[in-house]
Amino acid sequence: DALAEPLVGLGLDPATSLSRQGAVIALALGWSLYEQNGGMHDYLATMFDFDASFEQSLAAMVRGFDPPG
Repeated sequence: DALAEPLVGLGLDPATSLSRQGAVIALALGWSLYEQNGGMHDYLATMFDFDASFEQSLAAMVRGFDPPG
C-alpha cells in the first residue's frame, strides 16, 4: 500500500500504480546493467548518448509513447 500510495493519490488504482512503478524500475535497472557491462556499454555508446537516451525513455514512458510521424 505504501508503494502505491503516491500514485493512488493522483487517481490511479493500486494495481496500475504498482505496474507503472515496476515499469520505471525495470527501465532503470536495465539501463544500469548496460552501463555496468563494459563491452555492451562501449558498443552501445557508439550509437547513442546513454544519459540523454535514458531521460528520453523515461519521459516517453511517463507521458506515453507518441505515434510515429
